[in-house]
Amino acid sequence: AVIPNYVEYDNAQYRVLGLGENAFNGAKNLESIEFPSYDGGYEFYIKSFAAANCPKLNNVDLVVVSEIGDAAFAGAALESIRIWWGIEKIGNQIFMGCKNLTEIKVDENNEYYDSRDNCNAIVETKTNTLIMGCNASTIPSTVTTIGRFAFQGCENLTIEHLPTSVVKVGANAFD
Repeated sequence: AVIPNYVEYDNAQYRVLGLGENAFNGAKNLESIEFPSYDGGYEFYIKSFAAANCPKLNNVDLVVVSEIGDAAFAGAALESIRIWWGIEKIGNQIFMGCKNLTEIKVDENNEYYDSRDNCNAIVETKTNTLIMGCNASTIPSTVTTIGRFAFQGCENLTIEHLPTSVVKVGANAFD
């Protein structure tokens, strides 16, 4: 699916601002989503379950996205994902059940999230909370909290021990 910058309706052009809840939920043959090109200051949102339960979805480019809702890509076939510098808000369980996901990278210029120490996870920078991981994640020694649902559905996750910096583990973190 290619998402355009604008759509025409009734002889007028309207900017496409995002994917609504359940936009592609359950689209069995959806393999990729290409978002509009970045034109400076453009913000695009992905609401909850927007592309969930898409078993062939293996390519998503989040270059213009500023917000990702809960379980947006749950159950997709994604193998790697890059969180670009403009993402300001990430919901819970965004990659829950993505069994093929082995690489999560946050752009080093993102001021809200990071993937410190090449951890293959998303860490909320301000709170040192690991909010989303995958089977190949490690927990950095600077993380103080494992967020709710952070590793939910990671059936092959191997964590030998939690760093001593971790003082809180959220509900269903390792479910």
